[in-house]
Amino acid sequence: MIVTEIDTIARIIFVIVTTITFAIALLSYSRFRNKKTTLLTIGFALFFVHGLISIPELFLPGYDTMFTDTLHLLLDAIAILFILAGTLKD
Repeated sequence: MIVTEIDTIARIIFVIVTTITFAIALLSYSRFRNKKTTLLTIGFALFFVHGLISIPELFLPGYDTMFTDTLHLLLDAIAILFILAGTLKD
């Protein structure tokens, strides 16, 4: 798969934004420590780890995570489900 410069910049920006949102979720978890903040933190942690795993393939041609598009979508869907579950009313 050919990765253009715009794709590279966009993915790096998305990882930075995900890092910031994960840090905010982690700070809120450390303060409140309830079920909702736990679910939110898990969801943003999945996004963060997914972003970190996929960044090296931009710079190292031999690096292959063996992630198919379906697996990428599955990880994102699981993360979104955790975040949505954390935002539901009791």
